[in-house]
Amino acid sequence: MAPTAVYSAETRESGTISGRPASSELAIGSLGTAQDGKYQALISSLDEETPGKTIERQLLDRLVDGAVTLTPSHYSSIYLILTPADYSSLLPSLRPVLKQLLEGLCPLGKLLLLNLTSGFFNLPNELTLVGFSIIETVSEDKDARIIAQKPSAPTPAPTPSKPLHGSSLPLKRKVDPARQASKKAVWTFSSPSTPAIDAEALL
Repeated sequence: MAPTAVYSAETRESGTISGRPASSELAIGSLGTAQDGKYQALISSLDEETPGKTIERQLLDRLVDGAVTLTPSHYSSIYLILTPADYSSLLPSLRPVLKQLLEGLCPLGKLLLLNLTSGFFNLPNELTLVGFSIIETVSEDKDARIIAQKPSAPTPAPTPSKPLHGSSLPLKRKVDPARQASKKAVWTFSSPSTPAIDAEALL
């Protein structure tokens, strides 16, 4: 009986990319950058920089539409290269996409936004709001880019302080004895000193 080769297929469950080694790299492009050749040029450049390492590829519209969900803490680097028109169309859903990219990065992983124009250099504000730290911003037309990084650990949200005994109790003030005695005197009713009136004597 001839031996049978067994191939392990990549699994996709509920649109989640899985079955891949951790700390890989992801290149995200669009139909626009695929048509003008910039997406292919990016992938070729990454292949040359890291020979033997597989660069995963994805199209932006699949992330926007929710067809694909990135595996949390999976990528050491994510490259996003779009046309100016693509960046403009991304603005309405920019923050949800950035949150996905942040979750997909390993701690201290980097997000590189490439092929930017001057109109998109307010993106660091959005990146910071989502949770990124800005490493570099280059405004030159040819190499315009923003490099952001995922923090090593999420910043814990402040929690309200708890009372020592589990619940807040009103503070008890020390009572002044003299003041307490005067209050008792005011509210103590004594019999009147005038003699009682005889009702029969009035008739």
